[in-house]
Amino acid sequence: MNLWRRPLAMLGLALLLIAGAAASARQLPVSAAGPWVVFTPPTSSLPMSGNLLLNADFEAGAAAWDPYGAGYQVDSSISRSGSRSLKLVNAVASQTHGASQAIFLNQSAVKPIYFSGWSRAHGVTGAADSDYSIYLDLWYTDGTPLWGQTLNFEVGDHDWQFREGFIAPARPIAAIYVYCLLRNTHEGIAWFDDVAVHEINADLVSFDGATVALSQPTSPPFGGASLALASGDGLSLTLAADGGAVTGLALGAAAIHDPDRGHASGFFIRDVAAASDYLHVAGALQKTGNTVTHAAALNALGLSFAANYTAAADRLAIHAVVSDTTRSERAVTLYFALPVLTADWTWGADIRASQQATQEAELANLGWYSGVGATGYASRYPWASLSGLAGGLALAVPLDSPRVTRLAYNSATHQFYAAFDLGLSPATKTPGQASVDLLFYRFEPTWGFRAAAQGYYDRFPAAFARRAPPEREGIWVAFSDLAAIPDIEDFGIAFHETGDLRHVSFDDAAGIYTFRYITEPWSHWLPINDPAVNAGNYSQVMAYLHQQYLDGDARAEATLSSGAFDADGRYRYTPIVAPWCQGIAGCAVFTVNPDPDITDPTYRVNKANLEWNPTARHTYTTTPGLDGEYVDSFLATAETLDFRSAHFAAADIPLAFATADKRVGIPEVFATTEFARWITADVHQNLSRLTMANFILVDLPWGADLFDVMGRESNWLPGGVFQPEDDAGLNYYRTLAYQRPYGLLMNTDFNYLTHDLVERYFQICLFYGIYPSMFSHDAATDPYWENPTLYERDRPLFQRYIPLIRRLNAAGWQPVTLATLARPDVYIERFGTWPDLFWTLRNTLATPAEFEVRLEAAALGLPSAPMAADALLAGVHYSLSPPAALRVLTVTLAAQASEILYLPAAPLSTTVAITRSGNHVGLRWPHTASNAAYEVWRSAWPYFTPDDGDSIRIGEAPAPAAGEATYSDATGGPGDPAVNYFYLVRGINAAGRWSSVSNRVGEFDFAIVPGQ
Repeated sequence: MNLWRRPLAMLGLALLLIAGAAASARQLPVSAAGPWVVFTPPTSSLPMSGNLLLNADFEAGAAAWDPYGAGYQVDSSISRSGSRSLKLVNAVASQTHGASQAIFLNQSAVKPIYFSGWSRAHGVTGAADSDYSIYLDLWYTDGTPLWGQTLNFEVGDHDWQFREGFIAPARPIAAIYVYCLLRNTHEGIAWFDDVAVHEINADLVSFDGATVALSQPTSPPFGGASLALASGDGLSLTLAADGGAVTGLALGAAAIHDPDRGHASGFFIRDVAAASDYLHVAGALQKTGNTVTHAAALNALGLSFAANYTAAADRLAIHAVVSDTTRSERAVTLYFALPVLTADWTWGADIRASQQATQEAELANLGWYSGVGATGYASRYPWASLSGLAGGLALAVPLDSPRVTRLAYNSATHQFYAAFDLGLSPATKTPGQASVDLLFYRFEPTWGFRAAAQGYYDRFPAAFARRAPPEREGIWVAFSDLAAIPDIEDFGIAFHETGDLRHVSFDDAAGIYTFRYITEPWSHWLPINDPAVNAGNYSQVMAYLHQQYLDGDARAEATLSSGAFDADGRYRYTPIVAPWCQGIAGCAVFTVNPDPDITDPTYRVNKANLEWNPTARHTYTTTPGLDGEYVDSFLATAETLDFRSAHFAAADIPLAFATADKRVGIPEVFATTEFARWITADVHQNLSRLTMANFILVDLPWGADLFDVMGRESNWLPGGVFQPEDDAGLNYYRTLAYQRPYGLLMNTDFNYLTHDLVERYFQICLFYGIYPSMFSHDAATDPYWENPTLYERDRPLFQRYIPLIRRLNAAGWQPVTLATLARPDVYIERFGTWPDLFWTLRNTLATPAEFEVRLEAAALGLPSAPMAADALLAGVHYSLSPPAALRVLTVTLAAQASEILYLPAAPLSTTVAITRSGNHVGLRWPHTASNAAYEVWRSAWPYFTPDDGDSIRIGEAPAPAAGEATYSDATGGPGDPAVNYFYLVRGINAAGRWSSVSNRVGEFDFAIVPGQ
């Protein structure tokens, strides 16, 4: 049993449909090209068992119901039917009251569940959620759970309300635990009566966040000629000319389509606001060359549809348009499904997680943003992958076409599908219309999601262009004046976010990029400096804002023109106090729409041209050393909807709609993306500068194609406990950034972030090739980089780790590792290609790990020669097994540690010799022809490695024409007991790649004291 609220996660859980959203199941008449029903919402008229609950009307008092939390009462004075009901009383919101009953089913085959009940409320506080609900936890017969299937009731005061829901379980159910709850955020009184749970004797499935009834036509509702399209690499699609169903899908010679699911393939649509059936668009298709055109009318829904399917060398692409014919606002979801059989296929969740495609009813990797679209969730990645013996198939959307999108595979219906939540309005730039773009492509299946990722990069190279030279990359620092930091080059600072252009000259001299803080596009932080204004009073705040405008404040004018509206037509703002906004009477933070196309006849300045205008651009003439623009809080308030209809005409991205009431609006992330695309195009193309964004790639991919440097602020030490971000989040940054730099700023109480914890932070970041840095405990005051005690304490860590992270990024992260480990608790990533080849390792265990790394020699291009890998942190060598298809090495990794394995392009003779020549230390070694020069490294510690923080690169020796290479250290101090140095040499080939390191040599002096 688990009664904690659980957000929808990666796996497709069985989901339910709440009463009031269900329409009657029905079959529409169909013709060859007329619309037909794919799914229909279930109703209580389905055949089902009797009520499985005992004493469901509480007429037998407390019989069969166990207390939960502080228990319950049986009320004999209030009831919906009969003479009794269940009563829960919370005197304070922190209390928990409830009743529970267990139902033991032990199903031998899957049967869906119907559940329902009534509740009445008096003075119930908080917001409607699962803490005031009829709440079901299910256990499957295989021991796995399905938590938190709920019927939530309204808060406040209300008479008896009815709720019903349906559950399509993934596997047979062993037991159901039923709760009537009032807890956590709710005080007040709630009554429950006539609760019911039934087994359904019909087929239901979970599909895209809802439980639906299958609608299987008695004969195919599509037909006509077969229209075939094929990509240049062997992905083929066949469509029915009458109806548009998918009648064929193949990867090369391997057919992968399910011929029994044709009626549920192709495009279908649902009017979400009207809770309609899922209706296939049908219509007529025609092929010309490598393009199929598709036109359809859905008169029953008041919609029309058009699409183009195009075959290209490396993909099949679709552009589709949905149009409203009723001249009203609409909330619809458009689907496109491929009927894919997946007996042996694997679903890729991300580069580290995958599972058999038959294990769950529905598989999707969905982000935490909620409240927008049909389900309140959207896909984290712009592609999804299935792979099996027949090959690999990816379904994807372009990054320059943001939509509220879900990419998923449903094993019950055999649909690999995309869902697009679209808001239609006559007030938009293209009245009543919304378009979507979709593509699918094949990939080599062995590497699953990783190969699909590489396939996506290859198909959209411009979206992942590297504009910042990798050798100049490094960490990100916010605002602080860096001129006061001695020997600043030790810290590897590359990107300086600042609002003070006086920093530019120092940054230029230090080789640091300066990014001007141009804006936080979603906001206006209005300090209220009139003590008579109550920041919580809407009328007073708006009067204050308007007065600011009358006084000539352009920011106030931009807020009046671009301010987002809530559902009541009021400007969206929140009263707040923050370190960076300290008005006398507090602050009002307004949500604004930064779309550059917004126009208002009264307020001529909008948010976009307030921030980016000829004056801002002219700075590059007066301050030519400025390197680019910084956009803050890119995804903050991403899911907030702007309901201001006057803004709809500015939007180039289609509208979406609210999950709760289906009202159409503009998601803030879409407006911010439009602003970012506008400004970055100018900065890149016309100014030849760079752009940077904060709080980006956080569970949504939009904007990943726009910025050259990306990152976010984070806190891995909440409450003084070290809690690194999980692998799914960190590998998300790496995957969406691809080979561009991504950085973290630690915002925490640095009194608790010890030197040892900083090293753990750096080691974790090193594994992903992410640049670690620090900011402030409150993202404003007492910054790390203005506290010498802190940065001097950690200087050796920056000296050791940042050059290594830079080296990894210079080689370039590769999603396909071409290396495998036998254990899932140790992670591996690859950077570079032969002969500049690195792997990073991360041991997630609290104990040391010894394991084999198996390298795919031919795919990596490794020579057939004896080889060894250098562990750059530990300073040890690991020999590879003899030449074969797999080259194997055995590695030992400390608990919670990371490591870099470097495979040198050429060995270096380990016969460095050391001699003394007067006050000089002389080194000599045999020259290896593959080396163009040699680095000489020195340390006071005998067991050092290059770049480890204890060593310095003291010079470089040229390659001799023949014979031995030599180097002389004039500062070695031979004969001085106070100066003892140790040396090693590393070769560099013509491409700037390292060899393995030499042996270590050193000189050691000690004083002879008479009598000792």
